[in-house]
Amino acid sequence: MTTPPSSPREALAHVLAVFADEPASDMAVVATRNQPTRGAVTGLTWGDLRALAVSPPQVWLLMRGVDDDIDPKVRAFATREAGRAALTRAARDVHADIARAEKDADGTLRLYGPLGARGVAWLELSPHAVTTETGMGQ
Repeated sequence: MTTPPSSPREALAHVLAVFADEPASDMAVVATRNQPTRGAVTGLTWGDLRALAVSPPQVWLLMRGVDDDIDPKVRAFATREAGRAALTRAARDVHADIARAEKDADGTLRLYGPLGARGVAWLELSPHAVTTETGMGQ
């Protein structure tokens, strides 16, 4: 008897090994068929699943600061959507007026307030890879 996978990543690796010969464009998981438009199919292809398997897991960090000073209170979110909702709330609380906004190719969002007595206040929501690195601080 084999041991069941201990994590979703391990389970995905097993499924991809079993179905290694499936073409990348074939559907692996069908979410909808013929909805909302007749003939439309949505879901994940084998290529999608293979791409997910090699991508490292990530978290979205919401940081704030003034000029080069970063507030030590950093919030972490599992998805960009959850982080974006918190960014919107923080922007309302911190800045009455947003002077500038930026969006990077990786999805990072930055908001800058106007120049104040302490400098320019900012908020940033950005993706960061989760690692299992050991020995930090040595």
